[in-house]
Amino acid sequence: MVGDIQGWLSDTKQHQLRQEIALAIGNEIEEKETQTLILKAMATYATSQRYYGPVLADWAESLLDTALIEKRKLIFLARDGIAPYHAAQILKGANQQRYGQVELHLIYVSRTLAYSSTGKEESISRSDTHVREYLETQKDRDPKILRKYILQETGLKRGDRCLFVDVGFAGSIIPPIRRQLRGLHIDSPFCFLISHTTKDKTRHDRGHAWGFLAHREERPLAPVDKAGGNPAVHWIEDTHQSIFNSPKLLVVNPIGKIVPATVEKTEQGFHVSELFGHSAQTCKETLDKYLIKLYGLRGVLDGVRASQRIPGDPTAWRAASDMLRDSFALFLEELRTQKRTLLMPHA
Repeated sequence: MVGDIQGWLSDTKQHQLRQEIALAIGNEIEEKETQTLILKAMATYATSQRYYGPVLADWAESLLDTALIEKRKLIFLARDGIAPYHAAQILKGANQQRYGQVELHLIYVSRTLAYSSTGKEESISRSDTHVREYLETQKDRDPKILRKYILQETGLKRGDRCLFVDVGFAGSIIPPIRRQLRGLHIDSPFCFLISHTTKDKTRHDRGHAWGFLAHREERPLAPVDKAGGNPAVHWIEDTHQSIFNSPKLLVVNPIGKIVPATVEKTEQGFHVSELFGHSAQTCKETLDKYLIKLYGLRGVLDGVRASQRIPGDPTAWRAASDMLRDSFALFLEELRTQKRTLLMPHA
């Protein structure tokens, strides 16, 4: 891990990161533990920059080109969609002449939020039982609140075309969103970085997502063929989804805007807070988790900025993309088999 840092980051960059991370840690823990956390955060930054950054740039450019050619809005589903959203912003900003008219939107829609907002509480995972219990106390819930939130945040109108973007994998988020948009005649396919969804049997199959990097049935990627309990999958998703907690439900705030929120069960009852409100909580309740998420995302986006896009010859571009995929796959295999150890959050 230390060797990776020394080989991939300049002395100046290492010094800058050490200072930043030490400042974030403060004086709350012993010096030895501080140095361990600094190294782990730096290793996450370095590996995210080196391996994920170029792949993410490749994917983001493909998304922008698709949106441009097919006249679609790009709608990224957070939290996993945060990294590709910012990557697309970076590439759009660097090539305004080509991508200036492409609309990018980031909306916070987790599986739990989708289920809690569409009357599917029974599908909420056991780890979010408190959300189910809270919903049981709420009467007269708006069954169309997710639809209203999507339209509010994206400006989608009847007959529009969009592309929903997520990292992966099985596509459980697809049906709730499709059901909410039913009747609006919005053409809304899904694109995942890695898709484990079932291949379309008919054009009416609503659970399918195209996989940019890999699709289990068409272009498999062995290290991530299975998602559950897979360190490689946790690294892709959890390490690069920013420091904010996962949204659990939608609420209407005091000024009438629909916003994502979290809910906690306390001795006094349930406490609901807006995801980005004044009392919002980040994952800083565990310092290591906070640092890994912070520097994982920062590293991958710096990797996007550093990626050299190859104009012109499509054959050369395809070969370069295949090299990126192969390098990424080898790194993921090391994570999956735990031959390479990184601190990875899983939340």
